[in-house]
Amino acid sequence: MRTVLLLIICSLIVLQTKAQHSPSSDIKTCLYGYRDYDGKWIIEPIFDTAEKFINDKAIVSLGNKFGIIDKKGKFILEPTYEFIEYPYSNIYPSSYCTSFYIVKQNNKHGILYANNCSVITKPKYNEIKPLDHCTMFIYKLGDKWGIIDNKDQIITGAIFPTSDIQPLNKEDNDTIFVYSKKRFRGLYDANKKQLIHPPIYNYFAPLGKSMYAISQGSKIGIIDKKGKLIHPIELDSIWEVPSKYFKASRKRVMRHPIKYNHLMLAVKDHKYALINTAGNIVLNTWFEHAPYQINDNYIRIQKEQHYGLLYPNGNTCLATEFDKIEITSEFILARQNGMWGIHNIMGEVIEEPIFKSIDYSASLDTLAVVNKQGKLRSYIISSKQEQSFIPPLIAGTISRQTNYIKLQVNNLFG
Repeated sequence: MRTVLLLIICSLIVLQTKAQHSPSSDIKTCLYGYRDYDGKWIIEPIFDTAEKFINDKAIVSLGNKFGIIDKKGKFILEPTYEFIEYPYSNIYPSSYCTSFYIVKQNNKHGILYANNCSVITKPKYNEIKPLDHCTMFIYKLGDKWGIIDNKDQIITGAIFPTSDIQPLNKEDNDTIFVYSKKRFRGLYDANKKQLIHPPIYNYFAPLGKSMYAISQGSKIGIIDKKGKLIHPIELDSIWEVPSKYFKASRKRVMRHPIKYNHLMLAVKDHKYALINTAGNIVLNTWFEHAPYQINDNYIRIQKEQHYGLLYPNGNTCLATEFDKIEITSEFILARQNGMWGIHNIMGEVIEEPIFKSIDYSASLDTLAVVNKQGKLRSYIISSKQEQSFIPPLIAGTISRQTNYIKLQVNNLFG
């Protein structure tokens, strides 16, 4: 049964391949038509130019006029235009927007639907280019550019000096646009029909889904997706998720493989700060050392010689008052003034810092603690109870093993 089905599929593929319409020129007449796989003419060579079929339609020309034919060679759109082309996608430059045609007539440009060749906008613009994968188009009237949607509804008048225009937020189909003038960029709100920012910025770069970095000279600031400035232009650089690393501009606006989720890491005058989605500095603090992402749940911060923990949203888990912090699957082990304490994963205190050393065993699901009196005891994760443990041995060389931290009481090890 499988063999029969495979033979049927192969036969259909061969038949379809043989029926392919490939544009080809006649050696004698130098005119174009379409051949099948065996080289036989399916559509006779009567055209001056012929393009490949896309969605069962092909652009051809007779003389200096262009039209569109079906696979039988009949004209769907009579050759009345000076030029017809699929608009290139400005997002994927190597691909076409095959849902539309851009046509030219009397040196003016218009747009047609590709499925039925009906007119969206008559040829009336000096030039038309696709914007945002053909959900919008930019048009030129005189020496200015404007924006229309793909139904010929005016989004902005012809007010922009160049065609370098992009929507600020492509995912939300927003009506705020970044435009360029003499190598500088500004923001325009099409709904309010007003400038948000004049063209004084060097660069706009996305920060997550709701913010954008803007650069002016060598400094960087942050705006929200409505164009409101939420952090002043004072930063030397800024990092954010996703994890793929690349430099976005010469102005050091870049993405970095640290995962702060809701936070961004900013640098100013060789100091570091975490900035939240409101543009505010977390803890209102600049650090000498860069915050460190321990795992998906915690960010370690350091102030002078003390450490603390933050959650990825910027809320405090542990204040910056500990000498050292270790994190296990069930506990946060924090050392303060040379003594260890135990916290749960929410940062709540289970045991005050009264232990000289702590050992965690993931395989045994236990903590081993040495108290101030030098008594070695175990802390069972499941029942949160203490019980007797192996007493310390005479000091000697001990190799560190996986999932263990070395125990020490004075000069004795356990």
